[in-house]
Amino acid sequence: MSPFVRRWELGPTDGRLALAVLALLLAVYTASFTGLPEVSDGEIEFQTTSALARGGGLAIGGTPEAERILEEARRLESSPGAFPVARGVTGADSEGERWYAWFGPGQALVGLPFYGLGRLLSALYPDIEARHAATTRYGAPRSEYFPHLLVGWRNPLLTALTGALLFLCARHLGTSRRSAFAAALLWGLTTFAWPQARSTLSDVQASFLLFLAFHGILRLRALLVSLSPVGWGPPLQTGLALGAAVLTRVASIPAAGALCVIALWVLHSCRRGSSSPAPAGTRWAFPRLALGLSPFVVCFMLLNQLRHGSPFETGYGPALDGFFGFSIPRALAGLFLSPGRGLLFLAPTTLLLLPALTRLRRDGDRLCLGSLFIMTPAVLAPVVTSAAWHGAWSFGPRYLLPLLPFIALGMALGIERLRQGAFGRRLVVLLALVGLLVQLGGVLVDHATHHDLATRAARLHWETPPDTPEADADLARFERIQWDPGFAAPAAHWRILRHRLSLGSDDFPTEQIFGIQEAQRLTPIHERDRGWNHLAWVDFSTRLGGSPWPPLALVLALALGGLGLAAGKLDG
Repeated sequence: MSPFVRRWELGPTDGRLALAVLALLLAVYTASFTGLPEVSDGEIEFQTTSALARGGGLAIGGTPEAERILEEARRLESSPGAFPVARGVTGADSEGERWYAWFGPGQALVGLPFYGLGRLLSALYPDIEARHAATTRYGAPRSEYFPHLLVGWRNPLLTALTGALLFLCARHLGTSRRSAFAAALLWGLTTFAWPQARSTLSDVQASFLLFLAFHGILRLRALLVSLSPVGWGPPLQTGLALGAAVLTRVASIPAAGALCVIALWVLHSCRRGSSSPAPAGTRWAFPRLALGLSPFVVCFMLLNQLRHGSPFETGYGPALDGFFGFSIPRALAGLFLSPGRGLLFLAPTTLLLLPALTRLRRDGDRLCLGSLFIMTPAVLAPVVTSAAWHGAWSFGPRYLLPLLPFIALGMALGIERLRQGAFGRRLVVLLALVGLLVQLGGVLVDHATHHDLATRAARLHWETPPDTPEADADLARFERIQWDPGFAAPAAHWRILRHRLSLGSDDFPTEQIFGIQEAQRLTPIHERDRGWNHLAWVDFSTRLGGSPWPPLALVLALALGGLGLAAGKLDG
């Protein structure tokens, strides 16, 4: 039995501090979340939830936004990969055709309770819904304001819950309360986890579920090393979370497999060299994990069969032809080193991982970094061969989001080392300030505003080569934007913000914002991307005439509650 794990057994104080992390992060995320989908993919995911809640299954339809989506899907059907909606197997004739999103059905299923709460608010405030329905977006009338808003709040909540799990996992691995608390807040506020929490895409949910599975593995480890009976709880938690992650994003399959490997490693290493009999239930731990995972795998294959005619067809189909085969070194360089999407630029506090590599004294240290090394290739595998390694319209390398909590566990170990000396503490503060400035740029100026302006300015600056389709030229320019210091986030975000604050104008000169010679003034195309309209509470107040005080009161209550829970508890 490990005396170290016995010493760091979690107690009520750890639970209070995890709740404090949850409340503090949720306060910040609620104050800054967008509410309504910022890109068409997010709207398509919402429409799947809406259709499911209204009894139409997973087939999109029945709202003005859905009809506009289907109109676009039919128009682009002859161009595979141009739009993330596919005709289902029941659509062989013109009657009764069904169209499905490419995205995993798990995203729609988890959205149902949020949608239901939104419908309740719609019934309580019909005047707000009526004002919302009187406006348009993407050329279609709007509907279901409160369901959109509450489903959009799912990502801030899940990101904050991931921060709470991060604190608990760091404690399970032996980190002091103070270092674990600092790492959780640094992960939540100084990495692109914060801007990603504002989005409405499925990356956040999949990342939360994968890390929830890892938390289950650490709970299992705690039982094994303390020779306590292994029941159903931790193995089932791990299996259910892995299954839900796969159902949410098919690209999570390699990461789910990696976590199964980590679970087997924990089961093996906790028995190696021990003369004590294995705790009761140890031999059944992995079968119970598999039992939790298997219903989701069956559901995944069954839904694929019903929607697309094959248990292995997710809807992407022909869109994947030629999509992979991208240069792996080029994608890796972009993911880690490019100014606009590189991990080192968009999450500089991840450098706090490096001190943890210098001294691996404890089992917890080795498990932490070993898990990171196992997870890294699993997360990278579906990304580095793809031309879309950058994640398209988003802030930061969003496909690395599942890896970020595992890096943050290493950051907790690094903070543990650095806090022992004055220089180390100053270094932590410096990296935290730089990381906070980076994320504030991505929060105060929405990524959709930056991408709208940057892609249009890029067309002025980089001409389309002869005999090159404009769509291909746009893809090449988008990748080039990530490497060009004048175009790349987050510096361009700060220049946009400076212009907006100094002149109060959304009429942006390209030579000042992007440093190009082609002088032109650009204004964001969509009203939502101008000014502060991307903030949910601002949109609620200015466009719909609602009072901003209820959401701001919730933010204040969460912040005060978090501070109260943490007060006097960071004693180690």
